[in-house]
Amino acid sequence: MLARTCRPRGGLMRNSHEVFVPAGAHDGDCNVRMKPAEMTPVPVKQKVLIVEDNSDVRRLYAIGLNQRGFQVKLAANGAEAFERITSERPDVILLDWVMPLMDGSEMLNKLSSDGAPHVPIIVISGHQPPTDKLLDPRIRRWLTKPVTIEQLVAEIEGRLVLR
Repeated sequence: MLARTCRPRGGLMRNSHEVFVPAGAHDGDCNVRMKPAEMTPVPVKQKVLIVEDNSDVRRLYAIGLNQRGFQVKLAANGAEAFERITSERPDVILLDWVMPLMDGSEMLNKLSSDGAPHVPIIVISGHQPPTDKLLDPRIRRWLTKPVTIEQLVAEIEGRLVLR
């Protein structure tokens, strides 16, 4: 691989970038096209299932976690999440507590009764936790909204280490 500085046509350096390309594949401009097989894959971190009924929040979390290397799966409610848990086998679940169709509490009950795989859960809610649910060993953390992507990453990485 060669390191080259790409300059926009006209020679201005305002937007130059250092890129790594295969030897011989670069003619000095920034119009290099690489085939997927030639690209170095970014290592993927653990698989995270985001269960959130608000599509904007769900998308925001997904973009932020994808950018940090996590493989993200999405569900809009507990019923969808239950299907994803059995088919996708996530490493951790980010769970909104108040949702339509099947809320967080109902989802936990269903997971218990159906013998689903034990997956650490981080609850993200605008509500304070009910004290009885804090005793559930699957709930590793209860975060009160709003939360930042940095908080989510720290919690996810911490929960996966403690698994």
